[in-house]
Amino acid sequence: PFQGNPETDINIGCETTPWQYADQLAFETKFWVKDVNYSLLDLFAGRADWARLFEGGQLYQGFLSATHYHRWNAPLDGEIVRSWVQPGTYFAQRPGQGENQGTWEGTESQPYLGHVAARAIFIFKHPRCGYIALICIGMVEVSTCVINPEFLVREGDDPVAITRGTEIGHFEFGGSTHMMVFQHDRVVLEQWARDAVAHQNDPKPTAMGSVIARAR
Repeated sequence: PFQGNPETDINIGCETTPWQYADQLAFETKFWVKDVNYSLLDLFAGRADWARLFEGGQLYQGFLSATHYHRWNAPLDGEIVRSWVQPGTYFAQRPGQGENQGTWEGTESQPYLGHVAARAIFIFKHPRCGYIALICIGMVEVSTCVINPEFLVREGDDPVAITRGTEIGHFEFGGSTHMMVFQHDRVVLEQWARDAVAHQNDPKPTAMGSVIARAR
């Protein structure tokens, strides 16, 4: 079940193990140099109009192992104002990841993959919390991201009304990663999301439908 009050709360749209949190997001950074900084312009595949909405905002990234539930559900009551599948790389890793035990599957490259890998991008609008993005990213051999046809909103289309918990798409195979991006000063993220790095090795994922953010 989806928790909280849909008038003020935003839920997590898929099963997730916390991985990383970032605040004060930059419109553009050199994400490929050493450590990976999130670059909004690259996350949104060069679409500056959408990237600008989230400048200075917050980002949560979570991991889906092969045993996680790989279908995405709407995280809020509101509208989808834009959605598309962005083609990208296949089996990429960031240059600085190295070849240590446990890194072959690309978990250490998750922020990098958000900028370059095949991904489904949704931009929602919530009456109280503003614009919120959900980016579902294929990792390693996962490259097929499917948006349900009725929730594919092209440039110039009218927004599509959505109810939280509605299935909007899915990955077709394996382990994956995802991001939720929030506008500056519109929401307060839950402590578990802000402390994402400390929860990377949690034995159980955070359940889909958990509250991730509340309106200020």
